[in-house]
Amino acid sequence: MKTIRSLKITNIFEIIKEKTNRKTVIWISCFFLLLLIYVHTRHTIDFIPLSTTAMEGVFKGIDLYDAHCDFSYPPFFSCVVSLFRIFVFPLSLTLWYLFNVILLVFSLLLIVPVVKYGETDPKWKVKEKEKTEIKKKSTGSLRGKIVGYLKSRYNWSFDKKLYIIPTILASFILMDNLYLGQINILVLFTICCAIYFYYNEKTHVLTGIFIAMGIAIKITPALFFVYFLYKRNWKVLYGAILGLFLFFLVIPSAFFGIEGNFNLLIKWIKLAILPFFTSGEFIRGDEMYKHIN
Repeated sequence: MKTIRSLKITNIFEIIKEKTNRKTVIWISCFFLLLLIYVHTRHTIDFIPLSTTAMEGVFKGIDLYDAHCDFSYPPFFSCVVSLFRIFVFPLSLTLWYLFNVILLVFSLLLIVPVVKYGETDPKWKVKEKEKTEIKKKSTGSLRGKIVGYLKSRYNWSFDKKLYIIPTILASFILMDNLYLGQINILVLFTICCAIYFYYNEKTHVLTGIFIAMGIAIKITPALFFVYFLYKRNWKVLYGAILGLFLFFLVIPSAFFGIEGNFNLLIKWIKLAILPFFTSGEFIRGDEMYKHIN
């Protein structure tokens, strides 16, 4: 299997600073700034009850599931979100919003090489003749140097269509998640990382770890295990076991204590896992059958 080369952070900043991209960056920044202002005008966003529950569980020792009957996220979720409630609420909400915007940007940067995976050279490094032609076509501008370098070394180019069009198509969903303060963008980031690392045989273990992180935040990424079991990719599964141990036992135990975390996990399994296998019954008074996490 050929690999996807990593994109250096320094190259990303150089692209952002480039004059031809400056207007685009400014417009996008203004949009996210206006959306941040709108976020602060909402009083029913999901971040308020979720972060409050997490804060009470981590810092006040209140049982996550007994005191809040609608809370069905794993304990690790509370460990992450509670860190943002160390600050006063307006600041914590702003930090959570900016955190999600950054994760969204990196998710997009990670997934584009995967989309272009089938279009690249099987050996990734193009032939010497092609390298020379690409260098000749490169202009003296910063953009030409960056694109020429990445094409000649990694055969990977920045096609704006691959960034802009998917973002526009998914904009309503993304905006909804941002101004509601939901957790889905963090889950998206873990899955994008998992898929990205899957295209390098040396990092399959990281794929399993990131899927496990996603599961420790929201259970739905567990569906990815069906594929890896079918492919018998044991490295991914080994990484998943390591990740589940880390994100379900080690890290939450540091916040809740070993016994406290064990009790929370038992309650979470009864609340979010067991009902999933029980058909024909209503869950927590809902008018339809659905998985509550």
